[in-house]
Amino acid sequence: MRYAAIADVHGNMPALEAVVADAKARGAEAFLFLGDYYGDLPYPNEVVDLVRALGGEAILGNKEGYLLELAKQDPTRWTDEQFSALYWGYRTLRPENLRYLSSLPPETDKRIEGVRLRASHQARRYFSDTNLMRLGSRTYALRMRERPFSHVEYLDYIVELTRNDAVFHERIKVLGGGVFVFGHSHIQWHLRVENTLLFNPGSCGLPLDFDTRAPYMLLDFTNGDVEIEERRVVYPVGQVIETLRASPIYECSPLWSEMVIRQLTNAEERASFFLMAIEELAVKMNRPIKHPFDNDVWREAGERWLAENR
Repeated sequence: MRYAAIADVHGNMPALEAVVADAKARGAEAFLFLGDYYGDLPYPNEVVDLVRALGGEAILGNKEGYLLELAKQDPTRWTDEQFSALYWGYRTLRPENLRYLSSLPPETDKRIEGVRLRASHQARRYFSDTNLMRLGSRTYALRMRERPFSHVEYLDYIVELTRNDAVFHERIKVLGGGVFVFGHSHIQWHLRVENTLLFNPGSCGLPLDFDTRAPYMLLDFTNGDVEIEERRVVYPVGQVIETLRASPIYECSPLWSEMVIRQLTNAEERASFFLMAIEELAVKMNRPIKHPFDNDVWREAGERWLAENR
């Protein structure tokens, strides 16, 4: 049985279409979607329509968790500019797509060809308090800026990071092996430890591992074993950026959209540094560090950050 695992589309329909076409061309028989279907790019309904049409397994991401929270709130009070892209997504998603995303489970746990597969949006669901929590996109960017490294070197780094992690190995033992798959970090990687395979297919719509091609993974389940293949697919990134700049989501959330454009351009983490700059300005202005930030703090810090990161 051949599966295609896809994570973190973030509303990037051209990237998803390219990945799905590549997966089908390579014989994918089923799809596994790992959350964050909307959020930053202007195709939320198109993405959800395709995910629903493909069937397969789909689970909740943190972006979909926001939908559950927004459904409890009064839309007339959505005035926070920091969350304007999120509000736009909620208002733009058709009712049937909102219902679909809100109904997704937080994880899946099933057997395929004798192999137990467990999937969640974030690795912390299974491996909190282990060194896997150090594999975020911000850490990746800082290490890459300090000394550029290859993908193979990064995979070797993960082996070393987990080799002497007693908590990680105890967790592996307690969980009982099999396959664990998760997204969220926007970094493609995999790791085998004895009878356990862990992997992240990377972010289909917003990769942050310095490779702008859309990533996903193929999984082959055969006779109680599983093999994986990391895939990267070229898609029209420039066209997506042009569409974003001309879209309603850009109009309602220009600062955040410009940060997303910078991430799309170089596949490099920018969001966490963007938010850190706003926290620093809030401190200087003697304003509270909170989410959402006051709108004037958000605008001033965002404009300064964008000017410095053109």
